[in-house]
Amino acid sequence: MTKPNIVIVMTDDQSVDTLATCAKLQSLMGDHGVRFDNSFVDLALCSPSRASFLTGLAAHNTGMYGNSLATHGAYPVFAPFQSSALPIRSSLR
Repeated sequence: MTKPNIVIVMTDDQSVDTLATCAKLQSLMGDHGVRFDNSFVDLALCSPSRASFLTGLAAHNTGMYGNSLATHGAYPVFAPFQSSALPIRSSLR
């Protein structure tokens, strides 16, 4: 049995119309037939989405619901999860 071939492309504040300016992404992946026909996100805002990606936890488990402290987002809300988030660095343990 072969291992799965998984590629993760993470960008920030990316919209479909800005992909045209990503020449390297297009030449290295798109021109070779890579397509992303489906994508999924727990909560489509920067901070909660990034926290879910880095921790593997849904927004209701991280408590990140927005992009600012006023909306339950930003680094202080994420800080308790940092030591177990990807990438885990030994200096954070």
